Amino acid sequence: MKHILFALTALFIFTACEREKLPKEVQETLITIHSIDNTGVQNKLVIPIVVDGRQILVSRIPLLSNHDIMSCGIFQYREDQYGLEFQLTDKGRISWQQAAIENRGTTGVLAEGGKFKCFMKFSREVGGYKVKIAAPLSKEEAETISENIQRNYIAIKENS
Repeated sequence: MKHILFALTALFIFTACEREKLPKEVQETLITIHSIDNTGVQNKLVIPIVVDGRQILVSRIPLLSNHDIMSCGIFQYREDQYGLEFQLTDKGRISWQQAAIENRGTTGVLAEGGKFKCFMKFSREVGGYKVKIAAPLSKEEAETISENIQRNYIAIKENS
């Protein structure tokens, strides 16, 4: 069992390392979603980030990345706050459904280019190929991320 777990962990880590093969512009705008680790125990599978002067631990391996998001739209969910609506690949749908069930109703982290962008809420709905992410973004930020996701997905597919 330990060998299987090690093999799966190694596979995820090596898959996450594919980022280095991508053009610099894609690397700097690659979108990833991470869970927050509330155990407070640092290990190789979590990384500390500082947000508003407070350290939190997030999963090193993203739950979802631009590799699995084909396109993105935006939607307004509060006054002056916009979220993202992802169109997922088959693999992305499966990954998201698992992540959504495990993290239902909790807060996660949306990162851009490996850096903290904002907190986001995992929906109580599991979702299908289209998933809405409530993230407190301005309209301009959401539009820029949407454009980057579509450009990045094409570049990722060309480089795979």
